[in-house]
Amino acid sequence: MKIGLIIPRNLKYERHKVKRYEVIRDGLNRKGYGVGEITSNDFLSLLGKFFRILEKLRPKLISSHLLNDVSFDLYASRKIKRYWDIILLEEAGFPRCVKRAKKLGIKLAVIARAGYLKPAPFLIDSVAYNRTILYKRWKMNNDALEMADMVLALSEQSKEQMVKNGLDKDKIKIIYNYADETKFKLKKLPEKFCVGFLGSLDYRKGILQVLESWELIEEHIQLLIAGTIRDEEIRDKISGAKKDERVKYLGWVSEPWKIIENISVLVLPTKYEGAARTNFEALAMGRPVITTKASGAPIKDGVEGFIIEADPEKIVDKVLFLYNNPEELTRMSMNAYETSKNFRAEKFSSRVVGCIEEMMMKEDLL
Repeated sequence: MKIGLIIPRNLKYERHKVKRYEVIRDGLNRKGYGVGEITSNDFLSLLGKFFRILEKLRPKLISSHLLNDVSFDLYASRKIKRYWDIILLEEAGFPRCVKRAKKLGIKLAVIARAGYLKPAPFLIDSVAYNRTILYKRWKMNNDALEMADMVLALSEQSKEQMVKNGLDKDKIKIIYNYADETKFKLKKLPEKFCVGFLGSLDYRKGILQVLESWELIEEHIQLLIAGTIRDEEIRDKISGAKKDERVKYLGWVSEPWKIIENISVLVLPTKYEGAARTNFEALAMGRPVITTKASGAPIKDGVEGFIIEADPEKIVDKVLFLYNNPEELTRMSMNAYETSKNFRAEKFSSRVVGCIEEMMMKEDLL
């Protein structure tokens, strides 16, 4: 049995993004399956840097993400081996790879990071997104999902969204996201209460709601913000928020576990997501999470944290509750860690391999 893995990441320069791929590859190898790989290379990495420069010059007209996807799709589709029985595509959005696989009669499984089968209204209306670019990316994503033989969703919420938008529910399997337990380990809560936000600083992740909530909080509660700014309006908001001594912007961080270790609770009021990895990482370190249903997090309201709407007043209410009730913070911290045991690398690998083997049996490939 020959299985091809396609991952649109550069193994040399983006190590933090390929751990999931490595976990899957190692799991397949342990079961004795032959594994082939198609990954990015130095040339595509250099091309990506050029695309990012163009995007900075013309942000309304150029999307580096879209150009990176198109260039990788062209490259990877020509590398697919005829003798592969199954291809696992680490992300959707690469229609040429999908069409090439189907043409060669290779069965295809796609990991879908989110239920993106139609653009979210708040993204369409956002001044930060060019509609033509937005719809092009969704079209590429949809082509891959609809043509795939199996879709691997990272959360229940993601599956629900895809089914709601018309994807056949019978071909969707849930594998859940996970945290790397070798990096994200249980740590004692800090003595001083502190809140953290880790993720892309854009409209989708809810950073504006977090900043607005701190304008309503009178208590001296520190807010640590880590992530890459994706929009000039948000950059201005961050600059203004930094005038508040309680707010500290750390920029992009390569070792997020060091940030999570120093916070008491994670706040991520995301509006549209598949399964936010940061939530799983916070749980693994014993940190309660205040997030939304859209985040896809395996959190029960009032147990490992809180499920709220992306609303500043809701954020304030839950932050102050944990601030004023340290015993509840401790209880949720331990609950968070216990829940995280179900979402570790080995279990993630087993779920993915199980889905691949299910496909093999269905197609009589075992």
